[in-house]
Amino acid sequence: MLVNSSSELEHLKSVLADPASPVDFDLLVKVTGHNFEFALEILQDFLVSVKVYIAESQAAIEHNNPVVLRNAAHKIKGASAQSAIKKMSYIAELLESQAKVKNLNNAMDLIREIEEFLGEVQRLFSNNEILISNESL
Repeated sequence: MLVNSSSELEHLKSVLADPASPVDFDLLVKVTGHNFEFALEILQDFLVSVKVYIAESQAAIEHNNPVVLRNAAHKIKGASAQSAIKKMSYIAELLESQAKVKNLNNAMDLIREIEEFLGEVQRLFSNNEILISNESL
């Protein structure tokens, strides 16, 4: 379904504004100048990029490489903060801090928590079949 009608946009706004949502949608919309379509584009970009950063993190843990892990965690922290996913940003900050002091003991647990939040954001999109194309912007 292409989001191209005001009723579809209103429905999506109500879903994303749910307090149980992993996304602080009020903050995201405020940061984007109340541009709902741009906010959705940011979330879609987030979904693509954070998967890459998670894979980088997992490889770094497997190879016991705290420098690469710290950099990947920093990217996750930034991408989630930019996308108004505060809890994920906080977890990534913990991961980054631990990698900085070369402590990888519970790094995979933190990655799993990040993956859980990613799954929640993905469900927002899949449950509502959100697709944004250049035509709707």
